[in-house]
Amino acid sequence: MVRRPVGRESIFGVRDKGGSEHRPELGFGNLSIGLLVACVLFNPGWITPAAVASGLFYGLAGAQHLMKGDRNTNETIAMVPDLLVFLVLAVFLVALLFLPG
Repeated sequence: MVRRPVGRESIFGVRDKGGSEHRPELGFGNLSIGLLVACVLFNPGWITPAAVASGLFYGLAGAQHLMKGDRNTNETIAMVPDLLVFLVLAVFLVALLFLPG
């Protein structure tokens, strides 16, 4: 994955280069979720598992930002879309439970 210092410094608040060990894993997680969702275009039956996996990924990421008490503006900006995507996917999954067929 491409290493960009902007996320490490402005979102995570890490100034040294040694603090970027977790960044490739985060990029791989984003790529994996994106590829899974893209597969739904070819196999619509995967929509529920893709929504569950994506919802967990974004929900946990948003919760991690939310639980950090002293977050900066960039962390808050990163948190909002994570929680919004989680909310949309949660509503979608709950709706699937109540829709006939």
